[in-house]
Amino acid sequence: MENYYEEALKLGQKCFKQSLAKGEYPYLPVLDEMMLPGGTNTGIDVGIMEIPIEFVIGTKTSGRTRSFACNFMPITEEKSEFAAKWKRLCDSHLTEGIRDPVEVWEYMNRFYVQEGNKRVSVLKYFGAVTLTARVKRILPVRNGDPDVERYFEFLDFSERTGIHYIECSRNGAYKELKSLVEKGLREELNQEARETWTQEERQDFSSVYYNFEKIYLAAGGSKLSATVGDALLGYLRLYGYETLRKQTSGEIRGTLGKSWDEIALQQESNPIDVKMNPEGETASPLAKATAPLAKAAAPLAKAAKPFTKAAAPLTKAIKKKTLKIAFLYSRTIETSRWNANHDMGRQHMEEVFGERVETAVYIRDAALSIDDNLEQIIADGARVIFVTESGMVDGCVRVAIAHPEVFILNCSLNKPHRYIRTYYPRMYEAKFITGAIAGALTKNGKVGYICKYPIYGMIAEINAFARGVSMVNPDAKIYLEWSSICGITEAENRLREREIHLISYRDFYDQKSEAEVVFGLTNLLSFVNTPVALPVWNWGVFYEKIVDSILKGTYKDEYKKTSRSLNYYWGMSSGAVDIAFSSQLPQGVRYLGESLGRAIRAGIVQPFYQPQTEKDGMINWETSDRSISVEEIITMNHLEENVIGTIPRYDELEEKVRDLVDDIGVAAAKADAE
Repeated sequence: MENYYEEALKLGQKCFKQSLAKGEYPYLPVLDEMMLPGGTNTGIDVGIMEIPIEFVIGTKTSGRTRSFACNFMPITEEKSEFAAKWKRLCDSHLTEGIRDPVEVWEYMNRFYVQEGNKRVSVLKYFGAVTLTARVKRILPVRNGDPDVERYFEFLDFSERTGIHYIECSRNGAYKELKSLVEKGLREELNQEARETWTQEERQDFSSVYYNFEKIYLAAGGSKLSATVGDALLGYLRLYGYETLRKQTSGEIRGTLGKSWDEIALQQESNPIDVKMNPEGETASPLAKATAPLAKAAAPLAKAAKPFTKAAAPLTKAIKKKTLKIAFLYSRTIETSRWNANHDMGRQHMEEVFGERVETAVYIRDAALSIDDNLEQIIADGARVIFVTESGMVDGCVRVAIAHPEVFILNCSLNKPHRYIRTYYPRMYEAKFITGAIAGALTKNGKVGYICKYPIYGMIAEINAFARGVSMVNPDAKIYLEWSSICGITEAENRLREREIHLISYRDFYDQKSEAEVVFGLTNLLSFVNTPVALPVWNWGVFYEKIVDSILKGTYKDEYKKTSRSLNYYWGMSSGAVDIAFSSQLPQGVRYLGESLGRAIRAGIVQPFYQPQTEKDGMINWETSDRSISVEEIITMNHLEENVIGTIPRYDELEEKVRDLVDDIGVAAAKADAE
């Protein structure tokens, strides 16, 4: 009979030496020594369950810890009594199997053995996946720590699904994973949603999970910091559970290989590489910033004029040119001001490049999937595709993976995808300026703000506006209403009831009747349907500079410089964001707005600066921590103190906007989604 102990001993000694060389603790960790003084004496009796053996990492007490290396392999000499017992247990495992459950304590989804260390050692040596254990659980103190919160998310997931062996490294992942799996299972079986999974569903998921794990680890997943759960979630986001469970191992292997960079992105702690300015550019110098603002910004009258030129749906360009570029809109520009603004950017880009580009506009065919719409566009010869709706992003990624020769960009924010790029303007800079103007103009210290959706970037715009108000009027208050709860008319009426007539609306209107249009920062008492200040979205800057980089060949170089997702988040310094002023603004207020615009362009002023105040009361502008990170700005989840209002709850939102909030909503709006 083979001497299995000798082989296990070699594995233990090797691990022991490697741990010492790295300066790491070479023995099994002891739970009692990790806890507060006095040790751990009580726990919640969870009962007997199957647990993943890879999560069994230590012992409850220090009694046997020095008999094992930290990989649970033995380090006691072969002629010892310990070795003899290990060998007998090994023989028993090979002839009968180890049946008696071990006793373990669980803390933060890791298990520490109270009774049965040698059984765990033998099972680990023979490559067991799970083992039967009687479990007692110690709950950590819930103090807001992200790791602790994620653990409680796991407990909720485990209780509802009966699945204990999967691990995700990001908060919110367990809820999303459960939702994706249930969608795939129950839509196919036409089942009603339930609180818990059935035994059949658990077995189905177990089979799918362990098959995926085997393929993922064999493909190199063991070299990534992303867990199998992270990788599985990334895969399901793209292809869905119903697809995965029907795929053969060969099909999964092929799909995983094509989308590997997307899956590997899950290991990044900060998966998005946010580009604050076009490649090769920094914040504009002061000389450039002091150029007349009116030259860069569209005149107010032009910004307010309805766009009447229609985009022909599913049309092809006639004249053959160098680079074929397609734009995919969800609606025509006659019915969507959002797409009309994008189409102005397309026309600008066409004028800049002339014969070097050919553009075509497509309107999404709702009878087809996003994937099929994009496949049709590619079949028509497009090699660059701009998609203006964030809701189409998953289809964009799938098609981009299938067609690496095509560049696909999606207009969205904070979407981490490796095979496409996203773009969105830093509108909070313009909102900061309109806030300062509102603070200067308000007569009663009240300013209204109507926002549509609680999605990424919107909270930053509200708070930047609030900071602008407080800069010039520290006692003024901003009263916040949400049109996605009650509609814009009701929101406006609520503000009127508070005697608020200076209101920040959306930056462009979307109504069919021009008589109903109110947008920008508007004083309802003085200016009828005409804003006093209007943030301007210059999509043409995005399209011109992105296409220029493609034509020059530098577009691909950006991809090679990072392993993260590329998100273009350009602001006033690039020209992607501007602000237009009414000629009826008081001269001093107009000067204030233009001065702030120039300062932001030059990098002198940032809405979310947090400079340090010295003991003498002077502000130290050189402190390195004077501004919060761009990631914190994008995902901002709180309101400034001078804002009267709240971020709406999920159940308060109109049904038609909940899908959007599910996709790109801020945490506070999604908190009660389930």
